[in-house]
Amino acid sequence: DGVHLLRPLNRGMSAARADPEVAIRELTTVLNEDPGLLMARRTRAVAFAAAGRHELAVADLRRLEQDGLLTPEDAVVLGDNLRFAGRAAEAATVLERVARDNPKFAQPLLSLAEVRIQEGRHGEAAELCERVLKLVPDQIEALRRLGDLALLRGDIAVADLRYSRILALDPGDIPAKTKLGVVAMRSGRGDRAMTLFQQVVQEDPKNGEALLYLAGALASSGRPADALPYFQRALEAGPRSTIALNGLGLTRLATGDRAGAAAAFRESLRLDPKQEDVSRTLAELGSTPRTR
Repeated sequence: DGVHLLRPLNRGMSAARADPEVAIRELTTVLNEDPGLLMARRTRAVAFAAAGRHELAVADLRRLEQDGLLTPEDAVVLGDNLRFAGRAAEAATVLERVARDNPKFAQPLLSLAEVRIQEGRHGEAAELCERVLKLVPDQIEALRRLGDLALLRGDIAVADLRYSRILALDPGDIPAKTKLGVVAMRSGRGDRAMTLFQQVVQEDPKNGEALLYLAGALASSGRPADALPYFQRALEAGPRSTIALNGLGLTRLATGDRAGAAAAFRESLRLDPKQEDVSRTLAELGSTPRTR
């Protein structure tokens, strides 16, 4: 009797991440007719998450939980969606439970570490990542988070070690290469940093983060004219941020383009009007902030 549901079910499952709105529509059709089809409900939760509709993903997963059908993998997805929905305490409760009940399952520990980072409890997050590495040596996301946490506390040597290990495991890992560039900048190796940022930009020409880092490295090394196109490309790649706009403004100013600098500073102030130093610089240029 349910043969006619196979087509929308298959369409929904294949589109869950690539085209989540299509998946949601197809799987909702299936669930309206057969609410007990677990595969459809699990997959729709994944599609809701991919579409950024985390509360709806939580609702589907809570339904599985109420029916006693939540697997450990489902529980991790539930915890992640609770975190994305801003419900960190609930996320922690779910993830702590699944970690306790499945002591050899690394993923809940990694997801719980993300909750602790969101809460600013960085020491606990680092301990959780170390536990992940004991279960799964060289787990890349645990190494990445340990590198990020080391950068936050200014431990450049540890950050270097963690990101370098990721690249040894996967030479094509662009985020790790980018962060190694940051490590090089902070340790005074500007040439090394620029080489790494240039490699990332060549491999991923629309990587806004790497473009911005490269622009900043060039500007700080006394090459504002070379930095300008990278600031502009970073803004085109998005998102348009005050950091990128202020960098563009200062770099234009260094090349003598006062009008262009003022335009960048005005846009920056539209994003965040409470930048007193930018307001002062703009006033010195003979302009005043424009408001919408």
